[in-house]
Amino acid sequence: MSRRNVTIVLCCVVVCAGRCAASSNAMWTWVGGSSSAYEYGVYGTKGVADPNNVPGARVGAVSWIDDSDNLWLFGGQGFAASGYYDLLNDLWEFDGANWTWVSGSSSVGQPGVYGVKGVPDPDNVPGRELALSHG
Repeated sequence: MSRRNVTIVLCCVVVCAGRCAASSNAMWTWVGGSSSAYEYGVYGTKGVADPNNVPGARVGAVSWIDDSDNLWLFGGQGFAASGYYDLLNDLWEFDGANWTWVSGSSSVGQPGVYGVKGVPDPDNVPGRELALSHG
């Protein structure tokens, strides 16, 4: 995925081959997620990829593609498993076929757990976040 533009729209993942913004011949492909707005998240088991897993619809999330071409998604404002809408602190990985809920809460509005400064801990997790982009 790193050589293509990737857009997350309400947790529907679409990819574009080539330079989508600069080309009228761009080809977008829907590769996963719901085509409906206001979808709740389906979290499944933390750390386990599943074709039924999907992040809830959201705005203001942070996303990136790692060196293995996996798409990562963190936080934003959206719908958790309960259907409530607020700030999220969930971390997701999309491998091109399945979503994996990696970290964070399946509920909205969760505070962070920061532990001891400078000491890694598997229980540490950032708090709810909303990414703001500047045009």
